[in-house]
Amino acid sequence: CPTASIFSDCLSRVSICCRFSSACLRSVTSKKVVGSWIRPATRTQNLKCTIKVKLMSDGTVISAEVISSSGDEIFDRSAENAVVKASPLPIPDDSELFANEFSSFQFVFNPK
Repeated sequence: CPTASIFSDCLSRVSICCRFSSACLRSVTSKKVVGSWIRPATRTQNLKCTIKVKLMSDGTVISAEVISSSGDEIFDRSAENAVVKASPLPIPDDSELFANEFSSFQFVFNPK
């Protein structure tokens, strides 16, 4: 999505500009997950982890599993919980794009 206002529209309604753009959908997904995150009381500055996410065809999260830890188990669990809480995640209208890039994907959780 080229501008902040359009991106905002994408975030709230997954508008047409995002439905066919993997990059925009991933950005919207990241914003939605970070927005669902409950920051743990432990130090979380500069932490990140990689999560493997599996989705149903409607964007419902089937699973979210840390595959590359931050080194902080509490942070990792909070990231997994944020992905599940953000369900359903935005998905493309194109079923082939969904099958190839969104039914199962890795997500780097790096809140800043």
